[in-house]
Amino acid sequence: MRRSWLTAASALAAIATDSPEASAQLFTAPSEVDFADTLVGSTSSEEFSVVVRETITSGEIFAAAAPFSGGPVSLGTTKAQVFATYNFAPTITGTATDSIGVGAANLGAKTEQSGTILLSGLGVAPVESVSTGSAPVARIGTSSLQTVTVSNTGDGNLSGLGDSSDLHGSLGASTGVFAGSGGSFDLADSSQTSFDYTFTPVAHGTATATVTANFLNGSPDGKNQAASQDVTLSGQGVGPEYSSSTAPGGVVDLGTINLGGTGAGDLEISNISTDPTSTSPTLTELSLLAADFQGEPPGFALENFVPDTVLSEGDSFDLKISFDATSLGMQTADLAITTDQNSAFGQMGQTFDYQIVADVVPVPEPRTWVMLLTGFGLAGLRLARGSGRRKPATPGPQQEK
Repeated sequence: MRRSWLTAASALAAIATDSPEASAQLFTAPSEVDFADTLVGSTSSEEFSVVVRETITSGEIFAAAAPFSGGPVSLGTTKAQVFATYNFAPTITGTATDSIGVGAANLGAKTEQSGTILLSGLGVAPVESVSTGSAPVARIGTSSLQTVTVSNTGDGNLSGLGDSSDLHGSLGASTGVFAGSGGSFDLADSSQTSFDYTFTPVAHGTATATVTANFLNGSPDGKNQAASQDVTLSGQGVGPEYSSSTAPGGVVDLGTINLGGTGAGDLEISNISTDPTSTSPTLTELSLLAADFQGEPPGFALENFVPDTVLSEGDSFDLKISFDATSLGMQTADLAITTDQNSAFGQMGQTFDYQIVADVVPVPEPRTWVMLLTGFGLAGLRLARGSGRRKPATPGPQQEK
């Protein structure tokens, strides 16, 4: 809006006269005042001058609107260089502008002049950004790293205020499946720092945890305020999965065996894991490190076991167990299968135990067999003779005379 440059008293006098003419150059003023890059939340000031070239009745530099401030400033009435100081206090990043009016009038000469001064400034600030690396895939019993990167993507250092324009804050600690101490950070523009959390899975599948990033400044909305952000840590636990035809802890029965004879049985061992193995097959391969009878019981043996046998996902191995019956009665042996399950590939891990049993009975002596056969024969003969002796038929009524 155009503003009259007359004071209240001179305005009354001007009613009876002609309106001033806008032809004379009563002053010169800058067309633009550019403020330095200013940190959001702080204030910068710029001084400029308006030169009054003629005697004037009144004149003024208008007041500025937020985020600028300053004015109004009187231009006086005499020729002079009038200095004015205006301020810029940005509340958000980006360019801000305001046009302020400046004008003067000489009622005696019936002249006036008006114009505008463009105030412009750039609000700058640090801006936080948090990202996580790819979710690690780790074998159960081993560890991998989940990385969290904190970055300052802002431009606060353009303000020239040094450390106060850096991004400041801290990242929280975590314990358990994801373990890391976190820490504090002070980041200049376009810089970043990373924090590692050790992922040690204890089960198959996805595991997550949450840590919090607390920022003292550098909110992502550009307002350079304090902020917090929850960061989700994620990882995939994988590994082999042992299975057997007889459940671990169970009994493998070789049956009844004659003394002096031999018996046999088997135990099928499988890796039934279905975990993803895109990064490395060894993440889910099952190593059969050892198979041993505890205490070396007599007669029991493993026929085809080779230490460090490796079963990939879906593979099976049929362990052959043999027994030489040298003693009567129920014979038992404790078998332990040592694997790398729940451990690094090829390293000692989980052990699975079984009881192997065989019932050894005596072999009948030859004399016993003869007696048994003789007994069977006599019994058969008696049955045959008994069926051959028939009773005489009883005469019926028609046979009687």
